[in-house]
Amino acid sequence: MKIQVVVPIKLNNERFPNKNLADLRGKPLCRYLLDTLSAMPGLETTVYCSDEKICSYLPEGVRFFKRSAELDRFSVQRQEIVFSVLRDISADIYVYAHVTNPFLSAQSIQAAIDAVAADGYDSAVGVTEHHTYGWYQGRPINFDRDDLKRSQDIEPVCLEMGLFVFKREVALRNGSVYGDRIKFLPVSDVEAVDINIPQDMAYAERMLERAVNRP
Repeated sequence: MKIQVVVPIKLNNERFPNKNLADLRGKPLCRYLLDTLSAMPGLETTVYCSDEKICSYLPEGVRFFKRSAELDRFSVQRQEIVFSVLRDISADIYVYAHVTNPFLSAQSIQAAIDAVAADGYDSAVGVTEHHTYGWYQGRPINFDRDDLKRSQDIEPVCLEMGLFVFKREVALRNGSVYGDRIKFLPVSDVEAVDINIPQDMAYAERMLERAVNRP
């Protein structure tokens, strides 16, 4: 069973230009996750990018695949990238992760892999769990408004972050990273930090500052 980590990166970011190469406390943002992946034994990691400029930022052992520049369109959808990955890179199981989650841990990545490779799940999705009263289009989604339980007693609302593990056969059949049996893998709020705008980078800087100064 071949497991392949694919890290899609584009350099023409709309909301935060050049964010994936931006400096985060003396290191390019992309290197945080890539360094974590490169240190995990037995994993093959490929950066999936249209611009060879990224190659000078890759740690030892991380490979580069030059994808179509068509995937850099601002309107591109995730399933377009996934289908392109299936055509370009052969594997039985894919780990699909984003460098915009710089603090994602090796432990969470391995737990997601184990869920699919060993525990019988079709896919695993990294999520944060929120014990809060959730509404969608004016209707409650995880509580009964006429029988209001304590927030700690209601089913949590799960929000995706940028970690997905899925079987090739599932993606070919369903056209997405979601299978019939999904493992929702809770990660910490720190791991779920996602860099999309400059303010997110400032927040990540503060987190690193606290980590350095913690007794």
